[in-house]
Amino acid sequence: MKFTPTSIPDVLLIEPKVFSDERGFFFEDYNREVFARHGLLADFVQDNHSRSRRGALRGLHFQVYPKAEVLYKVTDFYSPAHDKGLAWNDPALGIAWPKLDVPYEISPKDRRHPALSELAEAS
Repeated sequence: MKFTPTSIPDVLLIEPKVFSDERGFFFEDYNREVFARHGLLADFVQDNHSRSRRGALRGLHFQVYPKAEVLYKVTDFYSPAHDKGLAWNDPALGIAWPKLDVPYEISPKDRRHPALSELAEAS
């Protein structure tokens, strides 16, 4: 696996080695020993997998303390009371969302998330 630091503190891009042949592919998406060597010591309790169609934008979600380090393997069970989000289109994030040939589909819940500045004011 390749572990690459990002500009966001404590966030790593983890890329598995994918082995492909005419039958398909295989990759290891988690190895406790390898993760521990990179400082990722977690007791994962749940795996999540989603597939979205073109144009689906699922929002920027996170959990607040004390509920969860998120790698999309999650370290704690979902807690609605700690579920928070960030406005997907907040200009302060500087995300250049691509123009698609279909409209973005964003849930009503994701449309209500606050901007980063609003989160900072509330803390």
